[in-house]
Amino acid sequence: MGCVGMDASYRVLTSFDLLFIFLVLGTTYVECKTGYGLEWPGELRLLKLLEQARSHIPIGISITYCAAHAVPKYEEQNKKIL
Repeated sequence: MGCVGMDASYRVLTSFDLLFIFLVLGTTYVECKTGYGLEWPGELRLLKLLEQARSHIPIGISITYCAAHAVPKYEEQNKKIL
């Protein structure tokens, strides 16, 4: 879902396809972790995609926000964020 360079509609289609495959194989609940955007606009896009998937596919989706699990490259010199 966090594929860089893909437009949102392609990511939604890909995510939907994967979730339908999970459903066909018998999975009833999945956990999707976020935090890969590393900045709020990217994170918000991921959360919106997951919410779209949750509302369109009959599978349980738990969305877990994993904030600040990685330091952006431009912030590596600034240790104050840690």
